[in-house]
Amino acid sequence: MIIFSIILAFFIPIVFEWIQSGTLEITSAGIRDALFFGIMVPVLILISKNIKNDYLFVILALVIIFAVLVFTRFAFHF
Repeated sequence: MIIFSIILAFFIPIVFEWIQSGTLEITSAGIRDALFFGIMVPVLILISKNIKNDYLFVILALVIIFAVLVFTRFAFHF
């Protein structure tokens, strides 16, 4: 499931950009984002099965996503 999520997260934005612009371009940022979303989606699904309170799950998911995105965006620019 994680491999399938990574593949979908990697190819869907690339295909849409390819259709719009007519050029196929694969970047390291695209690969990084695909790995992040491909791993994060199954993890959030697993966490959602264990947490009974919906509000707590939403807050936890937003904190995890925000923390990882901030870390990856700033870690590669310094």
